[in-house]
Amino acid sequence: MAGVEGVVADDPREGGPLLRESAHDPDVGILMVTEKIAETNRDIIQEIRAGEEGPVVVEIPGPEGKLPDRPSLIDLIQEALGIRI
Repeated sequence: MAGVEGVVADDPREGGPLLRESAHDPDVGILMVTEKIAETNRDIIQEIRAGEEGPVVVEIPGPEGKLPDRPSLIDLIQEALGIRI
């Protein structure tokens, strides 16, 4: 991710306004959001994903690691592609 600018939300509640702002920025193509931020702002994430235009939203584990009830990245890729990796 060298050379990629980003914004950090220390508190999940700060994520909502930052997500909305980023979703309307034409220079943003991908929003990488930690699972914790995504869970707290699920309605905003769904709005962005449902939009005709806008960035792709990718949920990633935070520094504390993957949340226990979330599928692994490999599981998500396999589901999306319909093949076993």
